Amino acid sequence: MTKIYSALIFIQFLFGLNFLASKYVIKNLSPAFFVSIRLLISALIMFAIFRVVGRKLQWSRKILLHSLWLGSLGFSLGQGLFIGGLKMTTAINASILSTTIPIFAILCNWIRGKTQLDAIQFVGFFFAFLGVLILRNVEQFGLEWSQFGGDVLILIACLVTGLFISLSREFFLKISPLEGSAFLFLAGGLVLLPISLFAPGSLFACPTDIGWFGASFAFAVIGATLLPYFLNNWALSKMSSDFVALFIFLQPVFASMLAWLIIGDQLTLRKGLSILAILIGMLLALKNGKERKAN
Repeated sequence: MTKIYSALIFIQFLFGLNFLASKYVIKNLSPAFFVSIRLLISALIMFAIFRVVGRKLQWSRKILLHSLWLGSLGFSLGQGLFIGGLKMTTAINASILSTTIPIFAILCNWIRGKTQLDAIQFVGFFFAFLGVLILRNVEQFGLEWSQFGGDVLILIACLVTGLFISLSREFFLKISPLEGSAFLFLAGGLVLLPISLFAPGSLFACPTDIGWFGASFAFAVIGATLLPYFLNNWALSKMSSDFVALFIFLQPVFASMLAWLIIGDQLTLRKGLSILAILIGMLLALKNGKERKAN
């Protein structure tokens, strides 16, 4: 359990950094093209690892078809909508809306009969979500018409991602996390690439700071795609999808801590109390987590 907890916490740390990196990259790349390229590069790296270690891939028709529709759902649609929405709205709106992912994932599991909810877990969800709203200054949440379209795209992306997390556990019980991740990245990238090439608007604009752009893009591929999704898929092969999804509540916590460490943002009493509320909520929602492995 220690390895699983450590991996899930580390994932949210990486995703906390991803808001900054991706927001910069999509100033110079179209969102759909950016997502497709980072997925394909991640897939190629994973297939190269298999080649180096001499491991054979499971090229069965069933695995490939499962990868195609699941990768299209979670990555082509989910990631495409999210990055597209991020370009249109603020980081505050995006970070608040992204915490609906665990709620959608658990609701999908409940509808599919994969989990049961009790009063304590509902209280936990409430505390965690309340903590996020306080932490991210919910009063600054904008509803301007210029941002509304982006907010809608992100909310739909969160629903799609929650459904993807719910459905993908069965996939990773049949295939190794590394191999499954490579197939999903490949499927998602191949489906989205032709769409991005024919989408309106320019694909690329020359960045003003090539060094920062390159570092941000590299992190988006390695630190925000390849590594966290592999670890997340590994966790899905060990634990229930609702258990894995709950750790998404930690993303704004890490984002605030990183802002304090890197850019000198103040760590106020408000932020301290909100982080405490998130942690209490997660502890309540994660109760009996060990018993949820088989769901």
